[in-house]
Amino acid sequence: MPEQPYFRRQAGRKYPAITYQHIFECEKFSMGIFCLPPSGVIPLHNHPGMTVFSKLLFGTMHIKSYDWVVDVPSDTSADAAGVPGKTSAVAVDAIPGETSAAAVDIIPGKPLAAMVDVIPGKPLAAAVDAVPDKNSADVVNDNGNTSADAVDVPSKMSTDANPSETKKPGVRLAKVKADSDLTAPCNTSILYPADGGNMHCFTAVTACAVLDVLGPPYSDSEGRHCTYYQDFPFANFSVDGASVPEEEKEGHAWLQEGEKPKDLLVIGSFYIGPEIVEN
Repeated sequence: MPEQPYFRRQAGRKYPAITYQHIFECEKFSMGIFCLPPSGVIPLHNHPGMTVFSKLLFGTMHIKSYDWVVDVPSDTSADAAGVPGKTSAVAVDAIPGETSAAAVDIIPGKPLAAMVDVIPGKPLAAAVDAVPDKNSADVVNDNGNTSADAVDVPSKMSTDANPSETKKPGVRLAKVKADSDLTAPCNTSILYPADGGNMHCFTAVTACAVLDVLGPPYSDSEGRHCTYYQDFPFANFSVDGASVPEEEKEGHAWLQEGEKPKDLLVIGSFYIGPEIVEN
């Protein structure tokens, strides 16, 4: 499997395109494989009310994960901590009424029920109609451009605003659960709704693949929205009532809701492994 085209190094994109092979979904869980080329990134995102099993199938991957710190104030307009020349991240304007409509059609005429959402109401990747007998890796050309088979949804929220003209967005305190490399073969990583690193980010050190089983799956209608975050060192913000001992500050960070990075692209691909049979 590592010899497949979509595991090759890519040039011309900040985030190399990732391939997602959907395997199965029902009301109770969903299952799929993320295939990451070297330096591929699945940005920091959450799993509200969900338990997730992640199994690294091959390669080396860096995992950074967080859990929320409970009983600590969050702040909807946190003050930057006075670092010269630095400001907190720009404000992000929510788009009311937006719903997630991007699905990945793996089999023509048979829509995939699973939608991989990383921002509430917004897809992790653009809608993709897989073309029979055409390798999805062909979508990413050598120059980093994408063909019409992959449609990257343009960002709906501006991050180019002048920080001096925007309100500083809110942040919430989180504790680092994991920040290390994993190399296959290794144990399965498990996260829970409130423990185990519910917010995590994957970065491919080498070409790698990870099997994800989510239970229950994301569902906008049931309030399980997948949300992006940016993380900032604890010292970057000052929030009244929030403090940690000096020796623990490096193990804490402020998380701030964000949007899908403009360069992030996930492409649907055929799953050609063993057939999933329902009893």
